[in-house]
Amino acid sequence: MNEIGEETVFIPQVSNTSQIHRHSHNNQQLKEFILWFVLLICLLLLAGPFTHHLSYSVPTVKTRTSARHVFSEERALDYLINLTQYGSRVSNTRGNFDARDYLISQIKRICSPNKRYIQCELDLQNFADSQHNQLQNIIVRVSNTLNKSRNIPSVMLTAHYDSGTYV
Repeated sequence: MNEIGEETVFIPQVSNTSQIHRHSHNNQQLKEFILWFVLLICLLLLAGPFTHHLSYSVPTVKTRTSARHVFSEERALDYLINLTQYGSRVSNTRGNFDARDYLISQIKRICSPNKRYIQCELDLQNFADSQHNQLQNIIVRVSNTLNKSRNIPSVMLTAHYDSGTYV
């Protein structure tokens, strides 16, 4: 007798509920992705103008009437206008000497003993260049007299006050 043996193969059946669950899980992930994407776009839309404002905002100009201890752009411009009234300040010319004298007088005025709690040290360095022009550097050290330490923080500014004409 030939018996035919039947072999039973178990094939798992996917139920409709499992397919629905997978479909809803994918849907949920898509919704979360869209939500995060929209939030990112909103953040960029809000941050863009804010960073633009921070990048391009400039401080307000302080007027001549601002307190003396506050830097005033208008007073600085007044110094520049006064300095340039001497005309061309080519080295070893009358305009250059007058500009030097104006700067020294203003430094002495600012550093006069009745002005704030600052100490100024003024040094004039005389020398001649290769064309025998008599030149002078103005060196000023400004420090706070309230600090009795030997290592007083100071400010030293350097700049050219001469000008050149080119033909």
